[in-house]
Amino acid sequence: MLVSENWLREWVNPAWDSAALADALTMGGLEVDNVRRQSAAFRKVVVGRIDQVDRHPRRANLRVCTVNIGRSRPLQVVCGAPNATAGVTTAVALIGGRIKDGREIHKARIHGIVSSGMLCSAAELDLGDDASGLIIFDAGVTAGADIKTHLALDDAILELKLTPNRGDCLSMRGVAREVAVLSGARLTAPAVKAVAARSSRRAAIKVDDKNGCPRYAGRVLSGVNAAAATPDWMRERLRRAGLRSIGAVVDVTNFVMLELGQPMHAFDLASVDGGIIVRRAARGERLRLLDGAALALGGDMLVIADHRRPLALAGIMGGAASGISEAATEVLLESACFDPPTVAATARRLGLNTDAAHRFERGVDPALQVAALHRASRLLIDICGGTAGPVVDRASRRHLPAKKPVLLRHARVRRVLGQSVASAKIEKIIRGLGMKTRKTVGGLKVTPPTWRWDVDAEHDLIEEVARVNGYQRVPVAAATTSPASAQLSPENRSPVARLRDCLAARDFQEAVTYSFVAPQAQALFDDARRAVRLQNPIAANMRDMRMSLWPGLLLALAHNYNRQHRRIRLFEIGAVWRPGRNGGAPREEQRIGAVAAGAALSRQWGAPPRAADFFDLKGDLCALLSLAGFGDGGGEGEFQFTPARRRGLRDGQCARLSRGGKNCGWIGRLSPQAESFFAVEQAVFAFELSLDAALVRPLPVYQPAPLYPSVSRDLSFLVAQAVAARDLHRAIRKSAGGLLSALELFDVYQGAQGIDGAGKKSVSFRLTFQSPSRTLKDAEVDAAVADVLRALGEEFSIELRTAQPA
Repeated sequence: MLVSENWLREWVNPAWDSAALADALTMGGLEVDNVRRQSAAFRKVVVGRIDQVDRHPRRANLRVCTVNIGRSRPLQVVCGAPNATAGVTTAVALIGGRIKDGREIHKARIHGIVSSGMLCSAAELDLGDDASGLIIFDAGVTAGADIKTHLALDDAILELKLTPNRGDCLSMRGVAREVAVLSGARLTAPAVKAVAARSSRRAAIKVDDKNGCPRYAGRVLSGVNAAAATPDWMRERLRRAGLRSIGAVVDVTNFVMLELGQPMHAFDLASVDGGIIVRRAARGERLRLLDGAALALGGDMLVIADHRRPLALAGIMGGAASGISEAATEVLLESACFDPPTVAATARRLGLNTDAAHRFERGVDPALQVAALHRASRLLIDICGGTAGPVVDRASRRHLPAKKPVLLRHARVRRVLGQSVASAKIEKIIRGLGMKTRKTVGGLKVTPPTWRWDVDAEHDLIEEVARVNGYQRVPVAAATTSPASAQLSPENRSPVARLRDCLAARDFQEAVTYSFVAPQAQALFDDARRAVRLQNPIAANMRDMRMSLWPGLLLALAHNYNRQHRRIRLFEIGAVWRPGRNGGAPREEQRIGAVAAGAALSRQWGAPPRAADFFDLKGDLCALLSLAGFGDGGGEGEFQFTPARRRGLRDGQCARLSRGGKNCGWIGRLSPQAESFFAVEQAVFAFELSLDAALVRPLPVYQPAPLYPSVSRDLSFLVAQAVAARDLHRAIRKSAGGLLSALELFDVYQGAQGIDGAGKKSVSFRLTFQSPSRTLKDAEVDAAVADVLRALGEEFSIELRTAQPA
């Protein structure tokens, strides 16, 4: 639910700022998911009244408007809006002003006629979605008034994430009650005065299904001008609550729902045949809703019908046939209490989620209906005119939910909360929540109010005491019944299971190999003379503790290859034993390694068969490293691949892996000697790295969703083949400035001797620029790109091929 702080403070005004108010509500059980400032997306926009409208001499679709903005001389503004007519009060963006999309208003000549401003739509000011015409204000607004002041746009919107049991807080009245009891501030609810009947006009109302509708109240208003405009203050409150203005009559019913929590509906009485009947739908009946959907109704669905047909789905949505049009003069207002399970079942079955259903399925105050009718009647008469008929209230006391007294024992409060709360304070909290109390021996007899459907037992009352008194005051005590404690992993360290899941998802099988290997296999990759040797090996070829995971993994790969498996992908997580430093004791290290041979993909029709290569395994390794922050941008913790030479790997297809300047692993293709040793007649690729390097990850940092568009530029240039992409990446990041939000290498091309035999390659990067506070101009982006090209030219002597928008 969206709550306007300005509106809330008209009900209750605690001495808290927006942040403190949100924190208090959250700690009180009404979670505030977000606090959003209702800041204006424009400047120098004022109220203007169109005094005269003339046709444009050259363009039939344009009008020349004379606009009064409260100054000695009116403005002349050229406008094409269809509702730009004399007498209209609208929004005028003055010269030097700015509208939602960032455009600045200048004095302009439009087809030969000078225009000294701009008349604005709601969409252009971010005050709604309507871009079909001018935004229209109340006729009595002072010309020249600042729009921000007139609409009170200095506001905050609290987004409440309510639990299903707190349907009583789906209104301004409900939230204000909570704030009052949490803060101790005075609740000043607007008075709802009864509107006396000035007409004898009434509708016949009959409730056939009292279980589904224990109370149904209605009232006829005659002589209504349904075409009247909704006042600005009401339209703004609806907008900030997430509802669009539809028409004065519908807007009033929505406003009362937001204010008091009572969903209402308005019928055009001229379309009601004989009166209202609340009943279950008959088999085969159909109903077209206000949104145009045509429904086949089931016999368990509750409907509002007349003597001929269904008019509405009870508690969910009205029908199109009885909807309010601007021609309506007699309105029947509905204010009812429907059974929550009945409304919920129908809404779920039909896939309908409306504001009314959201409230009814959580429970609406069964004592609110008549008061809501009077509030809506007063607002409608003030806005649309007319006279009110008598209130018809059909209530079945036997079927209305009754609140039974609940015993609240002080001793039970102490036992459950682990703290002693003074009996006077308990009573104050309970009474502040609108509950009636009567003192008993050792406690209170509490009668919950009609709006609290969720309070019907002692533990519910104890919860109320705990949350209002403050969950932070509940004492923290160590558990004494069990010595067990949770062992939580540090947030900056990924679980090992995530590494397993990542490689398994990329078609690797986990292997568990022996920790002792043959010296001959060990010697292919390390100095076997420095290995830890067992005094009593179980076999002559298993006498050395492994210094790498590769010998065991390659033996497993060879074992599978010899049994006609050609596509093999294995990984292992385990310990290796490295020689101690300076002749010290051997070091046990945890490593993760993998080997792959055969086809890049399983045989399929989606891609032609091809053998796996170095970059396939590097892609698997990069996916694994992404769990540790690889690819999130530069920094001391970033991984780097550097061409290098290593025993057991093939020159030109071997890279050292480092993180933060420290070596942590290797990747490459096995050398011819290694492939021959394991008798595998196809290319074999392997990687291995420190497990700690793969597990440690940067803590996630919240970044708000971008509010402004990004701008991308593609740069293609020639550079020496020896220049590494990471060096280009570093230089671009360094020279592009703080507006660079993303950098992507998307193309590299080089022949055997380089392009044109010059020993160069073509490299293409995409640079994305974005500001968190404004829309970037082309000049800013062009300047940043120029800095990048200058830096690349100075450091790498590049030759620019193309630089163009992405």
